[in-house]
Amino acid sequence: MSKLKEGLSKEEITHLNRMYWRSNAYGLCFSYDRQEGIGLQWGMYDFIRWLYPHKEQKEQRLDALKRHGVFFNITAYIITTGMGLFASLEKKAAEDPNFDTSSINAVKAAIQGPLSGIGDSIFLIAWRVVVTGITLPMAMQGSPLGFILFLLLFNLPSFVGRYYLLFASYKMGSTIIEKAFDNGIIDLLIKGATIMGLTMIGAMVAKTVNVPLAVVLGAGVEAVPLTDALDGIMPGLLSVLLTLGTMKLLQKKVSVIWITVGIFALSILGALVGIF
Repeated sequence: MSKLKEGLSKEEITHLNRMYWRSNAYGLCFSYDRQEGIGLQWGMYDFIRWLYPHKEQKEQRLDALKRHGVFFNITAYIITTGMGLFASLEKKAAEDPNFDTSSINAVKAAIQGPLSGIGDSIFLIAWRVVVTGITLPMAMQGSPLGFILFLLLFNLPSFVGRYYLLFASYKMGSTIIEKAFDNGIIDLLIKGATIMGLTMIGAMVAKTVNVPLAVVLGAGVEAVPLTDALDGIMPGLLSVLLTLGTMKLLQKKVSVIWITVGIFALSILGALVGIF
């Protein structure tokens, strides 16, 4: 344990400890528009306030908090791996006015998939099955020990592991980032994450967003569905326009609930009048 905290100041250790306890609420702060972003923001809150404690630093503090309130999702069982790395990046940003803060979101985008895949595979697929096999016979016999033992065996590795992962990723983060900047890897990571993110968004729009217009142009054998005519201009044009319109409303701070209600209302009204 002492080696884990070696080289860190008392203030760093104090605020990393607080981050660890806050990480326990990470999975409770779920929303469909930001996934676990609010939980990450909650976990980083105390650390960011420590980095920017003065009134004149309010704008920097708010910008840092906003960075961690956007869409984000890493399995809760190893979330401190990300938190420690992000804390290290934020500390670097607070100390260096020339630090490119966009690299923080680039790193966040890059590690979500791999870390979630590792965490889910270990805890939700492998370890959960093992623990269930141990405790299920006790539960089926009516023993409360089966339930209690399941909670202990399943959660204890995460509670202990998250603590070690937090400090390890925080200490490794500063070294990795310095090398990444020196080698130009960060710039490549930002570009790669941006391209990957835009590609994934485009694929999701094409696959999940559908505007089934029932309007037909012309009559008889020359009748052409309006959707086909628009797709001839650009495949999925209506889906793209709907997505861009929704994004514009979100940028104007329109509530996600009101946007959802509006889409439902337009869909029902369009079905009644025969547009959809």
